[in-house]
Amino acid sequence: MKRKGFRIVFSSVGILWIAGLLFAAGPLCGQEQPDEVVFRDGTVLKGKVVEMTEGSLKIDTDFGGTIEASWDKVAAVRSAGAMRVLLKDGTEVKGAVTPGQEGTLKVVSPFLGAPAEVGLSSVSAINPPEKKAVTYRGNVNAGVSA
Repeated sequence: MKRKGFRIVFSSVGILWIAGLLFAAGPLCGQEQPDEVVFRDGTVLKGKVVEMTEGSLKIDTDFGGTIEASWDKVAAVRSAGAMRVLLKDGTEVKGAVTPGQEGTLKVVSPFLGAPAEVGLSSVSAINPPEKKAVTYRGNVNAGVSA
């Protein structure tokens, strides 16, 4: 029985092709893309949107730690993953955030039939801290005498 083998020939084109494939697979292997915040003056910050509460947006960046910015200065937000978006009317939507038309953002969620487009001014919070349930403990003693 004749054994057939193969040999690998490395060329510069082959190496570039493999490198390109590995680079493209980076997001699939756990390399998360950063969130992106665009401000009204054109400044773009990339990092992780931590939260937006009480009109203050917190962005965790590699170069400057956590940066706080005023929400009314934000023009657009793009998230790498799902975010909890709370609206001023009490509605909560969870999904990936992308820029919408001017002054709006779109929340793309598998639970919605179509992306929900909301005005930036109607957003009250993004990724707010979880509120713990209030629990009460105590003892009640009662007595009756006749």
